[in-house]
Amino acid sequence: MKQLQKKWALLNKIYLLLFLVGKLNAQTFQNLVPNGSFETYTQCPNSANLIYSAVPWTGPRINSSDYNNACSTIMNVPHYAGVNHPYPYYLNAKDGSAYAGIYYYKPTDNDREYAQVKLIDSLINGVCYYAEFYAANTQGAPYGANNVGLNFSNTWYTNTTLVVNNSILNITQHITNFGNPILTDTVKWHKISGIYEATGIEKYLVIGNFSVNAKTDTVRIFRPVGLSPCAYMYIDAVSVFSINPNGTLPWSYRDTIINKGDSVFIGNKMGGLNFKPQWFTQSGIYIKTNAGITVSPTITSKYYVQYTLCGVQRTDTVKVTVLQPNQVALLKLKAVEEALKLFPNPTADLLNIDCEALNNEKLNCVLINGIGQAVLTSQIKFESGKAKMYVGTLAQGIYFLQLRGEARLLFKKIMIEK
Repeated sequence: MKQLQKKWALLNKIYLLLFLVGKLNAQTFQNLVPNGSFETYTQCPNSANLIYSAVPWTGPRINSSDYNNACSTIMNVPHYAGVNHPYPYYLNAKDGSAYAGIYYYKPTDNDREYAQVKLIDSLINGVCYYAEFYAANTQGAPYGANNVGLNFSNTWYTNTTLVVNNSILNITQHITNFGNPILTDTVKWHKISGIYEATGIEKYLVIGNFSVNAKTDTVRIFRPVGLSPCAYMYIDAVSVFSINPNGTLPWSYRDTIINKGDSVFIGNKMGGLNFKPQWFTQSGIYIKTNAGITVSPTITSKYYVQYTLCGVQRTDTVKVTVLQPNQVALLKLKAVEEALKLFPNPTADLLNIDCEALNNEKLNCVLINGIGQAVLTSQIKFESGKAKMYVGTLAQGIYFLQLRGEARLLFKKIMIEK
């Protein structure tokens, strides 16, 4: 009988292990945040306080958090000029055509709003997760503040579970904006990301400011017009997925090149209670514990970073090559020229020019024939790294494409066939 019980216990352990492995594999490639970009909704928002329209998101503070969508004429994206907020704020969605909005600081009291959602699956004990979301300060609120972060919880918070002036969630901030700076950018999205090691009870995710005013740093960005005096931010592109501590990670440590006398940031800008990389010089001298560091080497140097992910120790190397300024410019120019693609080549009329490194640049494009004569000149702009040029007026032959701009002089050979 005892042997049978031992067998059943062993089988149960094996079943549990297989279940957890299967669950982990399923989570590895899945974003556990439902409707992470707020694109799905039950109704187009026609007023403020409708975050719950972006199902299954909600706001713990009596659902007063906001939902903006391009479908709306009031809470619209990117131009938001609502009835209660008559000043225009221009911000495209980071992903899709919608985002959430919350105020995360008020100078007169400890009032707060949050964005909360139930995860698709509970987190697994001992597993490391990568969490990421994007935030931007609104152009209508006068303040910017720090303490922008994310919490994983086993509690679904409502207005009855709030504390401190019936508003602030007094809970741990598991993912923090790198360096915890004041969020001031109103025209660009700022990525906030980090690593979290789960305990196995987490079912929910909350985004906002979990600190009281006395522990929150602020700065005045605008005069107090539009929104009531507060710091107000938009939230978009929220994702959480498990990572394999032995495998490929959601970030990389890249070598870089700098001019002699310059400084460079190496590593990455991630926050989180469970991610504490240690940096060392090539000779093994400890520098700092941080996700990334700024270095100013006078000669080409290597830096080592050591970190632990869910009990797995890893080491990476970053090489910083130090060159004279003219050498750096030549190397960058060579890299751009190698990345430049012309197609179809040969062509008869329309030439496609692709180069991601030239994105948003305006360049003078010159076609030169075999005896050095400029036979066609045009100014082109690279949008999403792509541009076009009509060459149908030229005779059949071999030409050289020359791109000119600030610090740019690129050549490529093309053939025109009729």
